[in-house]
Amino acid sequence: MNIRTKRITREQYAMLRRRLVRRDQLICDIMLQTGYRISDVLSLQKSQLKSCRLDVVEQKTGKRRVTHIASRTLEQLRKYATHERGPLLFDVAPSTVYRHITQAAKSLGYKNISAHSFRKLYAWEYCQRYGLAATQKEMLHENIETTILYVYDINELTMEIGEEVEK
Repeated sequence: MNIRTKRITREQYAMLRRRLVRRDQLICDIMLQTGYRISDVLSLQKSQLKSCRLDVVEQKTGKRRVTHIASRTLEQLRKYATHERGPLLFDVAPSTVYRHITQAAKSLGYKNISAHSFRKLYAWEYCQRYGLAATQKEMLHENIETTILYVYDINELTMEIGEEVEK
């Protein structure tokens, strides 16, 4: 059976964040505010911290995506950047951050929560505001089916379909 990564809730995020070191908290904040994959966050350069606007070429797809982060997050990132050597904002392997997030989630009893859960929450919240088609465009998904898998938990989708059939 294929276990899919679930969308994290805001409440779960708040609890999980407390269990992470500062670096990982900032990485998660960026993923949550932008919908970037962990590989995209870890490719960020210190020189990109000139404004709240982030312009990234996705590592997975090669597609360009422009997003924004909160000014408070930008300030925290600038402060953090003063302690890192080299051009990268975060000098850490994706597997390390992924493992920290997964371990923190498990310690809280959360199942199927990983770094990708933040991207799913971003997509879900975006969809609530702008609709499914806009979310597909925002996430740079070629197929609407991919966006549907991000936005809906399969159990939620099954319940909604069942409710529609009953009407």
